[in-house]
Amino acid sequence: MLSTVDSVKLEYLKCAALNSLSNHHHVSGVSDAMSRLIRDISSTETAFVIRAFAYKAVNIDDELKSEERQDNLIVRTGTEEELHVGGLIRLGLLYAKSSSWDAAMYEWSPLAAKFIALVTSSRITP
Repeated sequence: MLSTVDSVKLEYLKCAALNSLSNHHHVSGVSDAMSRLIRDISSTETAFVIRAFAYKAVNIDDELKSEERQDNLIVRTGTEEELHVGGLIRLGLLYAKSSSWDAAMYEWSPLAAKFIALVTSSRITP
C-alpha cells in the first residue's frame, strides 16, 4: 500500500487484504504469485481483467470482427487495451495457448479467477 497513490488501486488492495483474511481459498497454493500480482498490477489493468474475464480468450487482431468470435475479446493493435494485454501476459494472467496464422490468441490462466475473487468481493465490513 505504500507503493501507490492511486485511490482505485488502494481500494483493490484493501479488498484483497480483507478477502485473503476471510477466505483462504483465494490464495491457497498461489500466495507467492498472488502477492507479486497484486503488488505489480495497475488499477487500469485490474479493471480490464474484471471486464474482459467474461470472454473465453483475448485476440490481438485488426482483421477480426467482434461478431466472428463472440466468445473472444478482440483487441486492436496500438490501443491501450493491447498494452494491458502485454502487461497481463507478463503478470501471468494471460498466456498463449494457441495461435493462428494471422492473430495472437491468449487464454486466462487459472490465477485470473482467483485474482478477480480476491479483489472484488469483500465479506468483511470495516
